[in-house]
Amino acid sequence: MLAIYYEITYICSVKKLLVAILTLVTLFACTNNSEFENQLDKASSIIESDADSAYAILSRCSGQLGDVSESLRMRYYLLYADAQNKLDGQLPSDSVFHEVVEYYDQQHGSSNEQMKAHYLMGCIYRDLMEAPVALQCYYDAIDKADTVDENCDYLTLMSVWGQVAVVLYYQHLPEQQLAAWNNYSRCAQKLGDTYEYIRGIDLSTMAYSQMNDTATVVRMTHELFKMYCDNGYIEDAYGVYPPLIDILLSRGRYSEARRYMDAYEQKSGMFKDGEITVPGRQLYYQSKGIYYCGVGKLDSAELYYRKLLAYPECEFNAYKGLAEVYCERRIVDSVINFTRLQELALDERLSQNQIDAAQQATSMYDYSRMQRIADEKRAEAKLNALLLVFAVFVFIVVVVALYYLHKRYAASKEEELETLNDSYEKTKTEYVHVVEDLTEQKQEYEQFRRAKLSEVADLKSKYKDLKSKDDEAALLNTPFILGMRDILKPHSVKEHMTNADIDELLLIVRQYLPHFFMAMMQCDTLSQHELIICILLRLNFTVKDITVLLNTSSSSVANAKKRANEKLFGMSQANILVQNLKNMGADNDEEEE
Repeated sequence: MLAIYYEITYICSVKKLLVAILTLVTLFACTNNSEFENQLDKASSIIESDADSAYAILSRCSGQLGDVSESLRMRYYLLYADAQNKLDGQLPSDSVFHEVVEYYDQQHGSSNEQMKAHYLMGCIYRDLMEAPVALQCYYDAIDKADTVDENCDYLTLMSVWGQVAVVLYYQHLPEQQLAAWNNYSRCAQKLGDTYEYIRGIDLSTMAYSQMNDTATVVRMTHELFKMYCDNGYIEDAYGVYPPLIDILLSRGRYSEARRYMDAYEQKSGMFKDGEITVPGRQLYYQSKGIYYCGVGKLDSAELYYRKLLAYPECEFNAYKGLAEVYCERRIVDSVINFTRLQELALDERLSQNQIDAAQQATSMYDYSRMQRIADEKRAEAKLNALLLVFAVFVFIVVVVALYYLHKRYAASKEEELETLNDSYEKTKTEYVHVVEDLTEQKQEYEQFRRAKLSEVADLKSKYKDLKSKDDEAALLNTPFILGMRDILKPHSVKEHMTNADIDELLLIVRQYLPHFFMAMMQCDTLSQHELIICILLRLNFTVKDITVLLNTSSSSVANAKKRANEKLFGMSQANILVQNLKNMGADNDEEEE
C-alpha cells in the first residue's frame, strides 16, 4: 500500500510540473503576442503619414513571426504589403499573398481589412502587368467595403477606385472610367479631402478626351481652374490647361492657345528654365511644336519635336511632327525619311498593343484557371471537413471502448488492493515513526535554509549595487559617450549632436540600461525631444551641456524637464527629475535578480 502511495504522489508531482510548464509557455506566448501587437498598432497608426518608419518597424518584427498567433501573422503580412505598396517597393508574390486574402475571406478581421487584402492583391497583379485580374481584385475589394459602417476606410476605398480608373483608361473604357473617377471624388468628399475631391474631377477629363467630347473638356477646364484657385491650389489650377491648349491648337486658335501656354509654363510649377520637370508631361513639347508650326516658326517647332525624341514612348508623335515641319519646308527627302520613321514607330506601337492584348487574354485565362483551382480546393476542404467529422466519431467510439476496458481493469486492481491492505497496516506504524523523524529533520533544515537565504539576500544586494555601478561606469566610458563629452570642449569639430548621434545614443542606452530604456519607451506621450533630454540627464550631463549638445536654449531644456517629470512621474517640479530618472528601472532590476 505504501508503494501505491508513493506512485500516486509521483504522478501528482509530474502533473503539477506539466501544468506549470504549460502555464509558463502560455504566458510567454501571450507576452510575445502582446508586444508584437503593440508594434503592429504603432506601424498601423503611422503608415499613412510616415510609410518609411512603419516599414522599418515591420521589418524589425519579421523575426518574431514564428512565435505569434495566426491572426497577428496575417495582420503583419497585410501591413507589410501595404507599406511596400506605399513606398513603391517589391510586393510579395501572388501565391504568397493569396493565403492572406483567403484568411480574411473566411470572416476573419474587419471589412476594412478584407477590402485592403483584395486591394493589395490587385496591386500585385497590377505590377505583374495582369490588368484584367487586377481589375477583378479591385472590384472584389469594393464589394468588401462596408460603406454603411461609420468606420469605413474611405482612404483605401478611394485608392481602389483610383486604380480601377487607371486600368479602365488603358483599356479604353471611358464611360466606366468616368464612373470610377466620380466614386473616387465621392470617397475624397467623405474624407473631407478637398484636394483629392477636385483631383478626381480633374482626372475624369481623360475619359471625356477619350470620348472626343471637347466641349465638356473645355467647360470642365474652366470650372477646375476656378475650383483649384478658390481652395488655394494655384499651381494645380494652371496645371489643368494642357487639354484646353490642345483643343485650341486643333481649331487653329493660336493666339488664344499661346495665352494659356504662357500661363501654364509660368505658373504651374512644372517648368524650370523652359524645360518640363514633371515626368509624364513631356508630350507638351508636341503642343509647342504644333503651335510654332502653325505660326510659321518652323525652327522652333523642329527644336521641340526633337526634344520629344528623347522619350521613346513619344517617338511616333515626334516623327509625325518632324515630317510636317519638313513638309512645310518642302524638303522631300526629309519628309520621306521621317514618314518612314513614323510608320516604324506606329508599327512598333501596334505590335506592343497586340502583345499587351495577348497578355491580357492570357492573364484572364490564368485567372479563370486559378478560380477553378480555388473551387476545387473549396470542394476538397468540404471533403476534408466530412472526413474530420468521421474521424472524430471514430475517436469517440474508441474512447468509450477504452473507458469500458479501463473499468474492468480497475475492478481487477481493486481486488489486488484489498490483498495489499494488510501489508499496508503493518507498515503504517513504521511510517509514523519515519514521519516523526522526517519532521524533526525538516525543522533543522528550515532553520539552516533561512540562515543561508539571509546570506544570499545580502550578497545579492551587494552584487546589485556593484553591477549597477559597473554598468553605468561602462556606459559613461564608452567611446560614444566620451565623444559626446568632446563636443562640450572648446574648439570641438562637431558643434552639436546629429540625428545619427541620437539614434546611436538610443541604441547604446538600450544596451547598457535596458530597464531604464524600456520604462522610458512605455510613456507614449513623451516626445523624442523630451526623451533625449531625460537620457542625457540620466547620463550626468548638465542643463548647460544639453543646450550645447542639442543646440537649444536652457529655457527649452527646463520646460522639457518639467513636462517630462509630469508625464513620467506626475510631478511638476523639474529639479527632482534627475533623481527620479536614476530610480527609474530599479524595480525591474530587482525582479530580474
